[in-house]
Amino acid sequence: MDSSIEESNLKVYPPALSHVNDPTGDAVLVSLLPYRIWRPEKIIVVLGHSQRAEQELQIDALIEDSIPVYKRFGGGGAVVLGPHSLCIALRLSRQSEFEIQYYFDTCLGLIQKTLLHEYGVEAERKGISDLAVAGKKILGCSLYMPRGNVLFLASLMIYPCLDLLNRYLKFPSRVPDYRLGRSHADFTISLSEIWTKDQSFENTMAKSITDTESVPYSDFRLFESIDIPKWQIRLLENKDILDWSGKG
Repeated sequence: MDSSIEESNLKVYPPALSHVNDPTGDAVLVSLLPYRIWRPEKIIVVLGHSQRAEQELQIDALIEDSIPVYKRFGGGGAVVLGPHSLCIALRLSRQSEFEIQYYFDTCLGLIQKTLLHEYGVEAERKGISDLAVAGKKILGCSLYMPRGNVLFLASLMIYPCLDLLNRYLKFPSRVPDYRLGRSHADFTISLSEIWTKDQSFENTMAKSITDTESVPYSDFRLFESIDIPKWQIRLLENKDILDWSGKG
């Protein structure tokens, strides 16, 4: 099968603006609640804002399996999401006195605390914004910081998905130093491989995030003036994929 972007049937969608049809979590920017915790029902692939599909993804496999591809507002690398992953979206108030590291520290610290207290899992910070256990990545995240606001998105691997990673993702074009050239199999680990007891991961994480007072969540009224670029909220047709992918 021809894997060229412009001739493929690969469907690439930007983030939707409602929880009903929001595969990436970006809709938390305009939702009443400043957080969302969910497990995707179906397999999807999400690219970072500046990534190119042909550079990061196994295009032929995605087309063959009819897997939709989305692009989120924030940076970071490509991820495969599905029932194997726990997704977390948090909307914070952006304060001028805080640097970007403060928001990573606040959100990742909350997740680290939950993993330790609820599951006895000691996850450490690695790279710019990963969480790792025994040197293996268990969570990746991204930030998007429009005027006055911060959107934190994270995906926690709760069940193994090596077959999906190998089939849909190429070796990343940019990697953290601690990866050390390792394959997906040698570089990642899932929570269920560490914690084999009660696995109500979604409910536990949701309770931890909604009960905390340590995260400066932002109020919905702050978002009345957000200017979301039109290209990010419209469906990308096949004819647009060439320009979108950076090859045009």
